[in-house]
Amino acid sequence: MDPRVAMLANAFSALGGILGVPALLGTLIFGFCAITLSALRRRSEDATSYPKNADAIVLTVLTIGKAIGGAANLLGRFGSGIMTVLAAGSIAVLAFAVLLYAIGRGLDRHEDWARWTAFALMAPVGALAFLGFLTRGRAIRRLAALAILGGAGYATFILWTAFGESV
Repeated sequence: MDPRVAMLANAFSALGGILGVPALLGTLIFGFCAITLSALRRRSEDATSYPKNADAIVLTVLTIGKAIGGAANLLGRFGSGIMTVLAAGSIAVLAFAVLLYAIGRGLDRHEDWARWTAFALMAPVGALAFLGFLTRGRAIRRLAALAILGGAGYATFILWTAFGESV
């Protein structure tokens, strides 16, 4: 096996692991928070009735409590929505990490699907890095974009030349 392909396969697998572990934790945490906030919101909506024979002070206190509860319910709905969006984003990153890991394992076994999928991933990475290099900004950002562009170009070169005549 070409050592360059082994290096590229290990890079894909490592990147999948580096992205996958925090994404899995984020999915679990944000999903738990979204479910908990939704359940708490439903529970607070059930306890909103006035007593039958209440005097003015009790009604005033209950009305103030309902106003505060309504504001808290609104914040709870907003927080539940944010947690749901964050959980969905974590699931998307987790799926991408699993794809990167699978590409790394496939490249290690010289699978054609892994090679073509890696090609398909390197094209937008190279294009975005090139656009990042062309934009105005700090020199360190442009240097990082240039390094990513060089890495994507080298990975494409390895994928093109190391697999021999199977192009």
